[in-house]
Amino acid sequence: MTSQSAPPPIRDLTRRLRSADHHLPAQAILRAARERNIPVAWPDGTPDVASGEETLLVDLLLDRAHEPDAVPPPPHAGYAAFSPGQRTAFHQWCAGATAPAPRAFTQLLLANLEIQLFQPDQADEAAADLAWLSANNAWTDQVLLHRVMLLHLWLQQDGQALTGWSIQARQAKADVWETLLGWQALLGQPLQAEQMEPLRAAWSLNALPRLTLIREMTGSDPLAAALSDADEDAVMPKPWRGVHPAVRLALPQPSLRLSLTRILQGQAQAPLSAGLQAPPAPPAPKEEREEQNAPRMQEEQWHLILEFRQSRSDYFQTALAFAQREQSFAQLLDEKRNVVYRVMFRKDKLRNFWRLWNIVENWRGVRVYVRGQEVEKRHVWRYSQHLE
Repeated sequence: MTSQSAPPPIRDLTRRLRSADHHLPAQAILRAARERNIPVAWPDGTPDVASGEETLLVDLLLDRAHEPDAVPPPPHAGYAAFSPGQRTAFHQWCAGATAPAPRAFTQLLLANLEIQLFQPDQADEAAADLAWLSANNAWTDQVLLHRVMLLHLWLQQDGQALTGWSIQARQAKADVWETLLGWQALLGQPLQAEQMEPLRAAWSLNALPRLTLIREMTGSDPLAAALSDADEDAVMPKPWRGVHPAVRLALPQPSLRLSLTRILQGQAQAPLSAGLQAPPAPPAPKEEREEQNAPRMQEEQWHLILEFRQSRSDYFQTALAFAQREQSFAQLLDEKRNVVYRVMFRKDKLRNFWRLWNIVENWRGVRVYVRGQEVEKRHVWRYSQHLE
């Protein structure tokens, strides 16, 4: 007698619904999260949405009908605005959540899951439910789910998980891919061959060369190359709106689409191959060669070292990820066994230094050295004579 594999179990997601009687409101959860060191920034002046919070809590004392109502509620409607029949339909749908549903239903469920990502005792279970929804055919094109998944993966700072999810989420929209690849680059995860086709489809690109060929042409990972071409402000946090109205964050969202598209389509400037070298110029007189080499030798000896330490700043994870992308990055211990992060820059990499300096310049314990001599922070500015 042959055994048949059991179908994947249905997850009853009604257990994820937050009720007004038993759960903290979203603002209280986010205030507690703000005290922890998580990789997000909290914009000042975030509006108090406590008045709108109750629409996303489930009041189990409200009436429910015996039969579900086939008429969907308006988009963005909260649980209290549902009719008794719509509440019945909502609970029946949450018991499996495998069928297409009105936007108000999906938004209410995802908003509850999103808030639980900020609760240490609920985050793992909420993430497991989000992963289950992502693998469900009824949710493959749900933009709201994709945004909640992106937020979860950024909170985890897991580049490999982010890459793996992108391969699974083949119907993700173009803007989702833009955010995803920016974060993948910040987390130091290279572009994968399995990402090429869904990326090409999302961005409506023509047929792309093989990734190995692109790497040979550019001499580096396409994502790393695109990030290095980004503007200085690209890694600075920008507003991020969650599915839940209380989730108002600031996250780095570097836009790499234009530069990455150019690289993938072979339009980026590539180094000359060994077989296409320019003919050598005739040798200059000895005295002229010495004069020409002197500035170059001084340039090679010039270097700048930036040191910074652990910070409670909301931007610390961004700064650390950016520093780790430099080949000269080192993690050291000082005489008191405190961790010090050190990065050395040559003159041709000063653009990267200024990008990092804009984040860390006001932190405690930040030091800058030029040619081995410490430079006071007040003297560190563009074109400063103290950096010559």
